Amino acid sequence: MKLPNKFFIIVNTIIYSLLILSFMYLFMTMVVKYNLFFNIKFDFKFLVPLMGSIATAMLAILTLQMVREMKQSREEDRRPYVYVDFMFDTSVILIMVKNSGRSGAKNIKFLFSPALVSSKNEKISEINMFKEGIKFLPPEREIKTWFDMSPSFYKSDLPKTYNVEIEYQNAITDKKYRESFVLDLNTRLGIATIGRHTLHDLVEELKKINSTLKGSGSGFLIENAEQRSKKYKQQREEMLKLREQNKEKDKKT
Repeated sequence: MKLPNKFFIIVNTIIYSLLILSFMYLFMTMVVKYNLFFNIKFDFKFLVPLMGSIATAMLAILTLQMVREMKQSREEDRRPYVYVDFMFDTSVILIMVKNSGRSGAKNIKFLFSPALVSSKNEKISEINMFKEGIKFLPPEREIKTWFDMSPSFYKSDLPKTYNVEIEYQNAITDKKYRESFVLDLNTRLGIATIGRHTLHDLVEELKKINSTLKGSGSGFLIENAEQRSKKYKQQREEMLKLREQNKEKDKKT
């Protein structure tokens, strides 16, 4: 667990406070014993328990604060953390909702401003995930959904910056959280992406090949082992028959 800076501040405060009290105790001892600066005549014995009580009280208060900071740090370390972001997969823009925390999140609600609308006038903000919310999202789990095609989106007059507020609860402690983000798609404009072929590309290419073969009067020919053996046998018989015919012609000549 990573300790916050406040933890180290509290520890340093405790150390310096005890050092100051020690120096004060030593200083007052010397003053009273040797009558330095002032002619002080009183029983010094009552100062010992008094300063000890003050030091103990300060130590108890600072220790309590330190325990609170450690508890808060542990809760922050184990809490869910839900956020929304845009992702680019070649020319496709996706919206990702992810819980990067160490606890599950529940009752997740979203509010987009302005509303998410694609270049095809599809109201992405109205899909069930964003409209009704997400009941539960485990830790280190993400959900992606299609938003738009990058070329058509950037050519459109749609907003390129969105404000999003997310409300959710810790699935274990029921503690509520609220996060606010600014998603700026202008920062992605002009960034080169590495193209890669996906299953969608493969399906499209197969469709093109099939269309071409149909247009030429051909089609896919799939043969099993039995069909190939039968075809080979027919070709061999035709070859032997043709050879016999050639021999008969040679005899006649």
